[in-house]
Amino acid sequence: MRFQCSFCLSLIETEQKFGSRLECPSCRRKGFVPRSRFAQNCVIDDFVIREKIGGGSTGRVYKAIQLSLAREVALKVIEAGNTDGNRFEDLMREARVAARLNHVNLIQALALGQEDGIYYMAMNLVEGETLKTRLLREGTLEVDEALHIIQQIAEALWYAWESAQMIHRDVKPENIMITVDGIIKLTDMGLAVILSGLDNGGTVCGSPSYMSPEQFSGGESDTRSDIYSLGITLYEMLSGELPFKAETLQEVANQHFSEEAMPLHRLSRDIPLNVSNLVRRMIEKYPEDRFSDMNQLLNEIWEVRQVTAPDNSMIPDVHTISMSRLSYDRQRSVAQISDNEPQNAIRDEIERHRSRRKDIFYIVILAFVFLFMIFSYVFQYYLSKAGDEYTNSQVYPIQKRVEEFEDNMASGHIAHSILEVEVANILRSFPSKRLPQLDSLYWKVRTYSTEIREKKLQVEITRKENHIEELSKKLNHETQSNTELSQELTTKIKEFEVVQKKYKATEKALGEQIKKISDELNILNLKAQITTGHEGVIWKNMVLNTLYFSVRNRDFNRAKATVAYQSQEYSGKYKEWLSPFLQVIAELEQIDSLFFSKTSSLVGLTIPSEGRVVMVESGMIFYQSKSSGNSVRSRAWYDLEPKTLYALIRRAAPKLGENNDLQFKLALYGGNMAHPALDVAPSPIQEWRHAVVEYAIEAILISAYYNRTQASAEAAILLERFKLAPALAAEIEKKLKPLL
Repeated sequence: MRFQCSFCLSLIETEQKFGSRLECPSCRRKGFVPRSRFAQNCVIDDFVIREKIGGGSTGRVYKAIQLSLAREVALKVIEAGNTDGNRFEDLMREARVAARLNHVNLIQALALGQEDGIYYMAMNLVEGETLKTRLLREGTLEVDEALHIIQQIAEALWYAWESAQMIHRDVKPENIMITVDGIIKLTDMGLAVILSGLDNGGTVCGSPSYMSPEQFSGGESDTRSDIYSLGITLYEMLSGELPFKAETLQEVANQHFSEEAMPLHRLSRDIPLNVSNLVRRMIEKYPEDRFSDMNQLLNEIWEVRQVTAPDNSMIPDVHTISMSRLSYDRQRSVAQISDNEPQNAIRDEIERHRSRRKDIFYIVILAFVFLFMIFSYVFQYYLSKAGDEYTNSQVYPIQKRVEEFEDNMASGHIAHSILEVEVANILRSFPSKRLPQLDSLYWKVRTYSTEIREKKLQVEITRKENHIEELSKKLNHETQSNTELSQELTTKIKEFEVVQKKYKATEKALGEQIKKISDELNILNLKAQITTGHEGVIWKNMVLNTLYFSVRNRDFNRAKATVAYQSQEYSGKYKEWLSPFLQVIAELEQIDSLFFSKTSSLVGLTIPSEGRVVMVESGMIFYQSKSSGNSVRSRAWYDLEPKTLYALIRRAAPKLGENNDLQFKLALYGGNMAHPALDVAPSPIQEWRHAVVEYAIEAILISAYYNRTQASAEAAILLERFKLAPALAAEIEKKLKPLL
């Protein structure tokens, strides 16, 4: 083994027994070999153990120093003699999972290896305490502070699920750290399972008091299992106790399956009803009755905290990282010096009531002890006799109802809808507290309920088949009727042909007159087309400039409404002409959502040489800069390198196209009509560009009537702006030549 000398800090390698005396080869001072393999100063690979700080699902955790980088780490170790291959694979999986995730509310893995049959994983050392330690010290937490902790852990679990379809499977207070800076971190991903590699026969893992029913049954688990464990943790934070407690694993499992937890608002008047309902939904027995995913849970927590938080500034938005400690003591002190006298009076009255209830409680306890000493023998005797009677009084009525139901079901004369209502009523009649004598009856009734639903479904299928058969008969009848009508139509056509011959002579005479009139109309139409064509160009330019300014103002709803209105007003060829622009506007709106939406798909992507995007707001991209110690920096979207910007957009929205398509779309979105990429854009885009340029030229020519000097300056600026587009530059120079 190896260890570090306590005097000169040099590394010593020896085969001597633990605790034996030894001279350091470097400083020649005498000391002792550590008393165990994991005692202070023992060396494992590149790490020197300092002290034990805890234990996880896959081993013990020590505070250690990494020699190569001279930094403190948390070192989790497993001895090969105490584990098998499967448990070692669990540790390897934990390392791979943790190393793949990078979130402020998750512990980051640093290194992985083994030495002399000891497998280890180094992680970031977090200075602080576990939530369990704080609960043991304080008992309960403030309602909003508990919701804040749960919100941050839910953010970490949401990130793990969205990034790698990964769940934790062992959420509990021991695995939640509160750092000295007030940041909440989730530890011990040792039980995490990637769902893509989990079959239906997954093993049961986790802590029994916090495990969901589907984990006990060994069934398939998803993110709703973590929601259940998170709900049990929140229940413990608010009430100071677990909702399900027992001495054996089997008893705990039975409670999770069959017993309902006492609602929190009944345990304490300080817990609001909406918080109690939130916890109740989180710990529903069936996954489909809980929140569907972490995102739905986070939104519900955010809504609840609008009421529970002392200050709305203390509530981070959903999927927003919370980097600061919430000072509930400060909030309470502000509330105490408030000038709101009615609220102070109410609080004083509440305190008096609490003191009175405490006195009454002590009196009741003393009376109860006195009565218990007097009537204990009588009470025990009564229980021995009345227990069986009570159980029979509970079991017999239900058993009788089940027997009557079986008779009705066997008779075949009762409608399935009535049987379905009756079986639902029987299920509701079972007591909330589980009785072993009723288990077989309960599952029998559940089986009958399933059979009735299947029979009802079979009846519905038969009814549908009969309906289809009736429709088929009607179709055959209609087909026969159509044949008769077809014969009658043939006869009418022959009669019409006879009449038609009579009118051919008249038609020939009228044809000559029509031809003469048609020639005159053609001349008139030609003149009208010349006038209408000019008006059509003006109308198109007006519509395109309206769309341009709507896009520039990020008013995409108005742009789409303009297209819809003009399409309805001018049908025909104008409607076909407008249709391509609707798709372009939709793509520009999608680009706008990437740069201005808080839920942008850019969040979570990595900017090469910069860092991971953590937030997008108002055209600014916020990212954790690698070069400045993961501090958050921001840049406007148009300040990014084009190649970097195109790569980010392709990953966030692949349907927007390749680089060439993105170039002219971003140019159009940013209002850069002089961009060379627009020269090779589709014809509708070039027509849009030409209309905007025509509008600019027309505006300059109009301003020349009252300020020729300003118009000349604007003409020169416009020509300089489009110098990289020769064709447009030549057209601008030709039309504005008198001003240049």
